[in-house]
Amino acid sequence: MERKWTPAQKSAIDTRDCNVLVSAAAGSGKTAVLVERIISMITDPDKNIDIDRLVVVTFTKAAAAQMKDKIRKALDSMLDENPGDVNLLRQITLLNNAQITTIDSFCLWIIRNHFPEVNLDPGFRIMDEGEKKLIENDVLEDVLEEFYAEADEEFFNLVDAFGMGRDDSGLVSIIDKIYHFSRSNPWIDEWFDECMLVYDDETYDNPAIKELYDSIKNALFDYRDKYNRLVDICSEPAGPAAYTGALQSDLLGINEMINSQDFGELGRRIRIFSFEALSRKKDAGADPDIKEYVKGQRKLFKDYIGRLNDKIFLKDDEGIFADMQGAGIQIRTLLKVAKVYAKRVSEVKREKGIIDFNDMEHLALSILVKKEDGKLVYTETADKLANRFEEILIDEYQDSNQLQEVILNAVSKTRLTGENNNIYMVGDVKQSIYKFRLACPELFIEKYDTYGETGDNVRIELQKNFRSRENVLECANDVFSHIMNKNFSGIGYDESVRLNAGFPYPEYSDSNYGDEINKSTDVILISSENEEEATTRELEADRLAKLIEEIVSSGVNVYDADENVYRPAEYRDIVILTRSVTGWADTFADALMDRGIPAYTDSSTGYFSVREIQVILSMLTIVDNPVQEISLRRQ
Repeated sequence: MERKWTPAQKSAIDTRDCNVLVSAAAGSGKTAVLVERIISMITDPDKNIDIDRLVVVTFTKAAAAQMKDKIRKALDSMLDENPGDVNLLRQITLLNNAQITTIDSFCLWIIRNHFPEVNLDPGFRIMDEGEKKLIENDVLEDVLEEFYAEADEEFFNLVDAFGMGRDDSGLVSIIDKIYHFSRSNPWIDEWFDECMLVYDDETYDNPAIKELYDSIKNALFDYRDKYNRLVDICSEPAGPAAYTGALQSDLLGINEMINSQDFGELGRRIRIFSFEALSRKKDAGADPDIKEYVKGQRKLFKDYIGRLNDKIFLKDDEGIFADMQGAGIQIRTLLKVAKVYAKRVSEVKREKGIIDFNDMEHLALSILVKKEDGKLVYTETADKLANRFEEILIDEYQDSNQLQEVILNAVSKTRLTGENNNIYMVGDVKQSIYKFRLACPELFIEKYDTYGETGDNVRIELQKNFRSRENVLECANDVFSHIMNKNFSGIGYDESVRLNAGFPYPEYSDSNYGDEINKSTDVILISSENEEEATTRELEADRLAKLIEEIVSSGVNVYDADENVYRPAEYRDIVILTRSVTGWADTFADALMDRGIPAYTDSSTGYFSVREIQVILSMLTIVDNPVQEISLRRQ
């Protein structure tokens, strides 16, 4: 049966000859849309595009394999209907060599085909994480010993500032973080130099000062919104009307701070800001809980202003810049050590003929792009690849970084003529969780804010969710509408990005499912005060296992999309989501299996820690010694 696409999905499939950013919410069918777009391109008789002339970048190898499998199945299905179609046979043949892969594997493909251009030994190999860590530790130890031997006073001051007690583990940790962060940038040496320049700029244009200024003003914007709500609360029948005057006074001060033209003026206004005392006038109609709430919210702002005065605006502008100069001496030394360390690690790996995953990206960049006099110069190899590939499709674009952006732009047609824009990006900045892995969601946000509905750069919104019912989505919308805003998340949670139910569930009135369909989200609080043996985690697991048992035994019906029918819920219909697998998954799995509920978890624990293996080991222990009570009790 042919799938019915929504207008937005259809637009995401068919929009051509421009750069496209698809903002795809959770459960909006983005993978299906991406697969359909690829199928439509390679089966269009007017285009004659082969699948190996597309680059499809996914975040994981599993996602790449899944996408290839979906494309293969779609092509096989079409071939069943048209057995003699030569083009379908050709695309199925080419699929195995198509660039549907991760960014690392795509870069590796470039390197293997062009290794002489970066003077790389053709016998190079990819080292594992263990070997990588050993090399980095050895090199850093050698580099630090060399700096110690030089007996440089600035280096000793650095050790005193960042060392921990009797060792330099704190300094080692910081250098290691700087090294890894630097490698997410396209031009590492340039990044080091730019970091050093920050401490030479004693103006309000200093990047660090500007970032601090913007951060404080963003916080003040939020506090202004909060104060406006507090004033409204005070005007309500049960509100503490007597507090209105003090709140409006605070609000006036907040607006004056927001209107500051530069960092210096902002600091002066914060230093002289004072809080008017709350009125002690008795208000019989005021709700005590509301009064405490208003006082508590105001205290949060008072504490924030206090921290700014204690930690940032303790000194005047001259004193702040003097402190920056003092810190700059240590930062320059720190960056100097990190830069030497980065260079030395690179030399060692080059000598051994080994590379890591980040090296793949930097080597590919060196093959494709050079930087001369501050300008990007694309190589002949980059031009050939850009002419070869018809479109660059990037999945999970919110998790890309600056380095990957430059690489993929280098192999696109966009940069050749400024026309024939052919980069297709899919993602959802609300799901960007890999900043700790140096992702740069700002790339997505910048395009989201500048792309339009038509033209050379088009933005398409996929906001219908086909995975969850409306009551589930409304709960998520309510939570995120309160915690996401433009100032701190980079994107606001408004009507254009909220989750909307898209799957047309058939009506069902029998059994107890009618009670479930409109059910609100339950928050179950578990007390562990009177529990001596069970941990909080075990209590949660046991309560959840009991709830699942009740759902299945009570005959709750669920909709089976594959069969297009409602049927009684089964254990396989239920999933448990935890913040982390480690430490949680095994506890929950044990609680479920204790109640006879089959459970599976993709646990990272060792082989001998798995429940089934523990049971076998206990049995063998009992065979060896029948009086082993602990092993005997294991179920």
